[in-house]
Formats: sequence, structure tokens, C-alpha cells
Amino acid sequence: MYAPLVDLEEINTKCRIHLTKLLATRHGVKSTFTPGDADSDRRRGNAFFVAFDPWDTCLRLPLGSFRFFDMAERSGLIETSDAALLSYTLLRHGADLAAIYDGHFRSYFDDPRIRTILSQRDELEHLSSSGLAVSGAWVDRFYETCPMPLIPERHLESQTFQNIAPSDDAEIEFYAKTPWLAWAEALDLITMGPWLGLHAQEVVDILNTLRDLAVRKQRGYPSVGKRVLGEKVVIPFFSNGLQGVVFGFFHGVDQSQKELMHTTLVQFGQTLADTYASLRLRRLTETIGETTHLDGLAREILYVVSPVRKLILSRERGRIGYALAKEHNYWAGYRTLATSGDFERDPTAMGFTMDGPRGIAIYIEPLTDVPNFHHEFTHIRIEMCLRRCFTHMHEESSPALSNGHLSDLHSELSAAVVEEGVSIAKLRQYYIISRVQAHWEAGRVSVTNLEMKRFLERQLGKEVRNGYQVTSYVAEVDKIFDGKVMIQKTRNSLSLTWSAQ
Repeated sequence: MYAPLVDLEEINTKCRIHLTKLLATRHGVKSTFTPGDADSDRRRGNAFFVAFDPWDTCLRLPLGSFRFFDMAERSGLIETSDAALLSYTLLRHGADLAAIYDGHFRSYFDDPRIRTILSQRDELEHLSSSGLAVSGAWVDRFYETCPMPLIPERHLESQTFQNIAPSDDAEIEFYAKTPWLAWAEALDLITMGPWLGLHAQEVVDILNTLRDLAVRKQRGYPSVGKRVLGEKVVIPFFSNGLQGVVFGFFHGVDQSQKELMHTTLVQFGQTLADTYASLRLRRLTETIGETTHLDGLAREILYVVSPVRKLILSRERGRIGYALAKEHNYWAGYRTLATSGDFERDPTAMGFTMDGPRGIAIYIEPLTDVPNFHHEFTHIRIEMCLRRCFTHMHEESSPALSNGHLSDLHSELSAAVVEEGVSIAKLRQYYIISRVQAHWEAGRVSVTNLEMKRFLERQLGKEVRNGYQVTSYVAEVDKIFDGKVMIQKTRNSLSLTWSAQ
């Protein structure tokens, strides 16, 4: 992921705790449960956020995500012998597909650690010497580091609690269309199959059929029953554009719980989507002020406006452009426009041009054939977003903030905060001034709602339920510093920047 999320693990954990309570079980089942038992009514499930990678136009599990395969083995969803069978099958499957795949995501198979694992598929006991356990740990490593193909018609339409059946021949044919799709489906089946109740041998049979179709173009016949394994939820999230997708896999969930679970997933996903959007906008704003290179600026703009059909930046003596690429029916990053024909080919009536910084003209063609991306709304959204970034750059710089001025403010409030009955407003101002003073030379600091809450509770000696939300007091902070500090608000924090005098 281009920009790391510091609070990702905490957000993931909170969502999982909430879902666990709703499922009334501890992330799985008792060891007496038999995977694939059609008579079992045990409730189980998992949900996770997959971030949209704007440059490679794929989906990626953020680091720190749940270890699905390892946890399934530990929870008794899958026996040790079956885990070994699935692991070996995945290795053989991956090695065969890596040998024939040469597309956009080839670098994944060329990663030294991935290549080491695949090359030693017949010597599992030697994998531990490379620092990778022979159990589910490296299966989850595959899953966590794999750029998952984004298929617009499947991932950009909300799907709420749809049945999952393993014997759909059309699905097997679909995922065998390219080696990369076959690999993505294999990872899904290996890591999620135990949670849904698939037998290990059923997964092996499906993977063998996938491999035969993808590699040898020969059709096998997986011996899988036609039972419904569970239900799947797919929810795309947009915040200044596409930011990610939440996937949920559940079995035995009561109808009465579904609405509450769906609400939980929506809140979980939107929190992360807003965070990603804020990080990307901030990075673009910083880049506009730092670089004059067309290529660097074009990439940062793509991180904010992607996915788009085409982006071209031009000025007097140069231009650079990118166009969305595809492999089969999934997106495969952006190809660089190299010739005059590339720049002029297939113009559309939906394309638009806007003025950028330093005399740069920005031409953008929105997508016109993807659900949830209406071209007119996309045009308005992109233009408003970019103009906001460009406006920040052209605004006059804030007056310099002197350390002496900070010291005066700090001294003034220091006397007030020790008084009995001091107001939360005074404590709030004191804490923010202290944080700015401590980071004065750096010229930047962030203050979160959570750290403000903890500070107020330490000072007051009691729980604080209101008044700690710094994001609600932007005007107050601006007034403290008399306009000498620039403030950007995210969902849960304030980012303060200034010029140190």
C-alpha cells in the first residue's frame, strides 16, 4: 500500500470483536466441529477490508490483517493433515501458474520469498530454514501480499448476503480464463474454504480442475456437492473515489442479525475508506508544492482520481499520459502512453481538461462502462477534488509561528490548568499548544481524538464522554494561533502545519 494506516490494526480488531459478539462464537468453532458437516448449525464467519491500490488498480489486504488459514487450523476448522494437503496443493498450483503467467502482476511471482516457497514445494521441511513456517503462516503470507484482481462487475456492485455454492461450473470456467484469475481463486478457496465448511479434498479437486483448464486447457470434473456453504457480502466503498471493498463470509447467521451485521460492516469500511482518501489527498497537496516533474505529479494525481480511463498532463515542452490497462476482464494497472497515436487515439466526449499548477494542463477521461461510476458525477467529483488541492497550493503562506509566541501562550494557560474547576476548553487548548511547541521545529503535528480523551481523563481524574473530539473544534484551534497554523481535519484527528520562525 502506498500510504500506511497507523490505526488499521485497531480498527480491524474493533470490527472483529463486534462481529464476534454478533456471531456468538469466538472467531470459529469448537474442535468437535467437522468442516463441511451439512448438519452443523454453528455460526461462524469473517469479514475484512481490502484496499484499492490506485496505481496497480487491484485490491490489497492491508498489513496486519487477520491470518485466516492459520486461525482456521488453530480453531479446529481444519485438521493438521488436511492443512498440509491444502498447502502442498497450493504450492503445486502456484508453481504451474507462475511458469506460464507473464502479465502485469508478474512481479508477485518473482518476489524472492514467494519464488523460494514455490521452488521448494517438494521439500516442505526446508521452508522453515528460510524463516517461514511450514504451517499456515506462509499460506497467509501468500494471501496478504497478493494483489487481488479487481473485477468491476463483481467487486463494484454491492452484494448483500448472497449464497455461496462450490459446484458452479460457470465459476470454475471463469476463473480458469487466465493464470492470474486461477491463482486468485486458489488463494480464496484455500484461505476461506475452511471457514465456510469446504472439505479439504473438495478444495483440492476444484484446484486441480482450475489448473488443468488454465495450464493444459483440459477439463476435469471436481467431485463437489451442490450444497450451499454460506453467504457472502461484498460492499465497495467510495470517499473521493474508490478506496476499497469489504468482503464478508458467513455461515448460520440468523436473519435477525443480518441488518446489524451489515451496518457494522458499512461503518467499518467507511472509516477506513475516509482514512485512505485523506492520506491520498494530503500526499497530492504536498507533492504539488514539492515537485515540478510531470511524471511525479501525474502519478500522485492518479492516486487520487483513479480509476479513470486516461490521464494526460502537458505543458509547453512536454507531456506524459497513462491509460487504464486490462487483462481479460480485470484491471491491470496503467500503461504509459508512448506515441502520438497513444495520446490522440479513441477520444471520448466524456473527457475534460482543467488547468493545473505551474501552467500544466490536465486531461482526464472518466470511466463510462463501470457500475457505480457515472461519468458526469465522476467528472464533477474529480474536478472539485483537484481544484481543492490546487487552491491550497496557491493560497498565501501563513505568517510564521515564533517559538516565543508559543511560550507566551503556554505560560498563560499553564497557570489556568492547575486551577480547581478548570474548563475542558482550557485543558484542550493547553494540550494542543503543548503539542505544537514540542514539534515547533518540525513544522507539523497531528492530534487525535483518542489522545485528547486520554489527556483530559488524566487531568480530570474521571471518564470524559464529550469535549475531547478535536475534529469538532477547528475554529477554536485556529483562533488560538491567530491564523499562523494551517489545519486539516480528518475523520479522527487534526493535522497542524506551520512555518517556524
